[in-house]
Parts: sequence; C-alpha cells; structure tokens
Amino acid sequence: MRPLVRLNYSIRRVFDLNNELRIFANSHPELYDNVTKKLAKVPNVFTAEERVYMNLVFGFNLRIHQQLIGGKDSTDDLCLYKAFRTAQHAVADFKAKVLPEPLPRWYWLLHIVAAVFAAMGAWEVGRWLRFF
Repeated sequence: MRPLVRLNYSIRRVFDLNNELRIFANSHPELYDNVTKKLAKVPNVFTAEERVYMNLVFGFNLRIHQQLIGGKDSTDDLCLYKAFRTAQHAVADFKAKVLPEPLPRWYWLLHIVAAVFAAMGAWEVGRWLRFF
C-alpha cells in the first residue's frame, strides 16, 4: 500500500503546483497576452514586469517538470517518475504472489454435465415444436 500512497501524493503535488501556475497565469491576463505576442516576434523586447512574470511562470514549469515529475537522475524519492516506478513494481510483485486458485475438477465436471442437460433439453423442445 505504501508505494501506491506515495504515488497518489506525488500526483497530488504535481496537480497542486499546476493549479497554482494556472491561477497565477490567469490572474494577469494582460501580461500573458503581451508576453505571448512578443514571444512570437523575433526581436522581442520585454518590460521589467513582463520579465518578472515570465521568470515566475518558467520557475513554476521548472519545478513541475524537473522536481515534481523528475526522472531517473532525480534526487527526490517522491518525484512522480520514481513513485510510479516503485508502485508499478509493487503491483507486479503483488500480482505475482497472489495467483487465483485453479477451479476444482468437480466444478468442471458439473459444468459439462449441465451443458449436456441443456443440449438435451433444447433437443427435446425442438422435437416437441417439430423443428427436428
């Protein structure tokens, strides 16, 4: 259970920071509009306020992608990459240990007998209705 709880926590951290990023970006629509227009142009000259806005947005993105999502080389054991891999291995180990028990032979024998009786019943109904 612990690896799955860690995975849930890692996902929650990514979504929480993404929500903060969206709130911040949407709270300054004029800066967002100005920055996106200027980024499309080749000689882009940004005001000091626009540079601060871009640095904050890029800082959020950096934290989301490099720290919270992470990768193989991440130092954080709670990064999404490592938490997912750990949970994946835990689920695989659980599935390997917990195999369903095979059904007993009498179960299959009764199913075969029931199938024979069902076929015989269908044959008799067909004879009664004069299909055969």
